[in-house]
Amino acid sequence: MAATIDAPLFLAQRDCYPGSVWDGIRRYDPVDLLLLGGPNTLSDSVLNVEYLC
Repeated sequence: MAATIDAPLFLAQRDCYPGSVWDGIRRYDPVDLLLLGGPNTLSDSVLNVEYLC
C-alpha cells in the first residue's frame, strides 16, 4: 500500500515504537499516520503513541 503512493513504511512492535522508527516518522513530519493491523498485532499503546522501545 505504501509503495502505491510513494510513502514510507515503518514497522512497529506490538506494544511500542522502536526509537529509530519514531525518529524516522518525525523526520517526515506527517499529518496522518495509517496503522495497519488488528488488536492482536498492534496494541492501544501503539495506537496512542505511548511508548518507545
